[in-house]
Order: sequence, then C-alpha cells, then structure tokens
Amino acid sequence: MSTWWKNASTEDRLKQIDAGISLGMTARQVAMNLRVQLYPGSRESAVSRFANNHGRFFNGRSGKSPAKSAAGKAGGLVSARRRGVMNLSISSAFSIFGDEQPERLASDALNFEGA
Repeated sequence: MSTWWKNASTEDRLKQIDAGISLGMTARQVAMNLRVQLYPGSRESAVSRFANNHGRFFNGRSGKSPAKSAAGKAGGLVSARRRGVMNLSISSAFSIFGDEQPERLASDALNFEGA
C-alpha cells in the first residue's frame, strides 16, 4: 500500500513535521495522521527519525508532551497532599498566587505597616 509519506518530497515531509510541531503534536501523533507505522518493537516511527535527521525535534527532545508534563505535576501535588506533606513544603502548591514562594509571602506579611 502506497502512502502519502512514501511519495512525498523532502520539502513536503518537513512542512508536515513543522506544522505538527507548531501545533504541539508528538511525533507519534504526526505519524498517525500521515499513516506511518511504528517500527516493529519500537515506539519510534520514520517520522521521528526523519525529523531528527533534519534538525526538527518534537517537544523539546524531552519525550513528554505538555499535557503529560502538567499531569505529572498535578499528580505529584495530589500525592504529596495524600502523604500529609504541608502545603508550605510544596512549591507547586503556590501556583495560584502567581508562582510566588512562601518565604516572600511571609516576609511581605511581616513587613506590613498598618495605618
């Protein structure tokens, strides 16, 4: 079966890869959209190898999508709270305050000069 990937020029392939990267897609998602199969016994496809060989990298080379990274952070926060760790010890618990650290919040409260 002939697919678009097999018949496409290098420029066309790179355009598809660049579009996928700009949309925040993973190499696997781009491969699925282009109907490129994964290599047997591997999580890698011809799309990811082709992209890497031409200087394109998905997700900053980390292998984690932004959604997985955010889920890991949220899961870590929930896990710490279940273990009974105080919120003051969890730096990510203060993200609702604009990522301010607890020390800064405490020092601002102590330096308050009331009328």
